[in-house]
Amino acid sequence: MRRNFLGLFLTAALATASPALADWQYTRWGMSPEEVISASGGTATRPDEAAEFSGNLIHLLTAPYVLADGQLQFQAQFVFHDFQQLYQVRLVPFVGDCNAVFRRLEETYGPGRESSFQVARLTKWFDRDNGNVIFLTEIQGSCEVDYRRFAVPNEAGGL
Repeated sequence: MRRNFLGLFLTAALATASPALADWQYTRWGMSPEEVISASGGTATRPDEAAEFSGNLIHLLTAPYVLADGQLQFQAQFVFHDFQQLYQVRLVPFVGDCNAVFRRLEETYGPGRESSFQVARLTKWFDRDNGNVIFLTEIQGSCEVDYRRFAVPNEAGGL
């Protein structure tokens, strides 16, 4: 009994001391397209044509996404690196009210870091609890939200 309790305690302590796994909703960064389809309960489907985002980043799957309160609806676009690993989730809202999307992001993540350009506004949030970086890009009344994995300091692959 004492040994089982100690094992449970150590497991719980390690789980809480480990950095949070980076993910978006039902997905985990690095999942294969098949794993995302399974995790979505089959709602993620392949679009008519895969779209290349840049370099090795390809939009391979799409699914509907609705906030829990039903207030905002999006098309979730799942972007994979080299057709194999989930790299990014892009949310494209069905409503043209970018201010409503911005307000919800601020309610969820607090104030973001904003950069404005002549025709665009970019706001970035760091969700360290879930290991994500969130970008809201607004260009002439349309917007999209990108979720990406938060890189860990000193992680291989950085500068």
